[in-house]
Amino acid sequence: NGGFYTWVGRAFGPFWGFQEAWLTLTGSIFDMASGVVNVPGAGSVEYAFYYGPMPKEILEQHLTVAGVTEVTALNVLPVSRLPKQATPLPTAVRDSWEALRSLVRTLNQWSLSAVLYPALDLASFDTAPSDVKQRAADLSAMFPVVYRSSGEGRIDRDAWKPYLTTYLREAHDRGIPLIRALQLQFAKDTKLEEQADVFMLGDELLLAPVVGPGGRRRLELPRGLWTDLRTNTEYKGNQAVEVDAPAGRVPMFVRNGWIVPLAVGAEMELHYFPSLGAEFFLWEPEANENSQFHAAPAGKYVRVEIESQVGRTYEWVLHHTKAARGVREKSTMYRKVGERALLRAGTWWHDAAQNNLHIMVRAEAGSDRIVNISF
Repeated sequence: NGGFYTWVGRAFGPFWGFQEAWLTLTGSIFDMASGVVNVPGAGSVEYAFYYGPMPKEILEQHLTVAGVTEVTALNVLPVSRLPKQATPLPTAVRDSWEALRSLVRTLNQWSLSAVLYPALDLASFDTAPSDVKQRAADLSAMFPVVYRSSGEGRIDRDAWKPYLTTYLREAHDRGIPLIRALQLQFAKDTKLEEQADVFMLGDELLLAPVVGPGGRRRLELPRGLWTDLRTNTEYKGNQAVEVDAPAGRVPMFVRNGWIVPLAVGAEMELHYFPSLGAEFFLWEPEANENSQFHAAPAGKYVRVEIESQVGRTYEWVLHHTKAARGVREKSTMYRKVGERALLRAGTWWHDAAQNNLHIMVRAEAGSDRIVNISF
């Protein structure tokens, strides 16, 4: 209570369907299966037992006990402005690949310990070799809370601001961290605890930070179909894959049946990965409400829908989708254009090289825009 703790071995034990559970807390031992608790030097111990049975349900129950205050900071902060709800990662000089690997392992461990807002000090990498520093910068761009204890700095993550804002809000509402060990998202999969250098960012993104020299990254994908968001290459899950990983961006994968929003200037791209139905609830701080996006097959059609709380132009990007026979909104037919630069509201374009279908929609605040695509 009030300190950091680490789940060891088969994490969360019977809460996740295992037979044993062990927790160490500064030398203490909790054998939850047999009810043995040993805390050296403590006259009494107070702890809460949550039965989910799924990991996210455990975290939601913990929120009702612990409570949480929302964190909204997305820029690089001076240490004096670090939100009090944030939990700074251990102070250390991170000047090696092992230090970077240790950081990612800590992020996974803390997510299992209900740490909602881990905060990274960018200054900890100032003395690292250039290749380590670059990979750390790539990771920092996707980090929920970053600050500098000395010097100045900036990271470029404008495109991801709506996504990060949404999941920072979910942490406040549901008690689920933005950074999530794979076990939180895929509780029924086995052997996921062996990948301590891979994690989910929200529900949609699987991140595989490069934590060693070279320009390749090997990882084991969970079940499902996964698309490398950088290359648009699709992979089957439940297998090991190795991908090119040049510096500048963390390898990230999105599973079939998800929608990912990306801000591009004043517009927003909605990346949909068919063929399963998908939805995304985007938190709009100005409106204090969610915009909702839905996409799914509907017979011979694919149906996409935007319920927008703000006035905005959206570009649907349907990955791995052939050219449409027609795109219609009620009685209005959308016009096909020959290149992406010509896209305007009410038009569509097929990227034959990537096999992606692009549809541009203008939605006013409070409107509900439904577009049907026939093939």
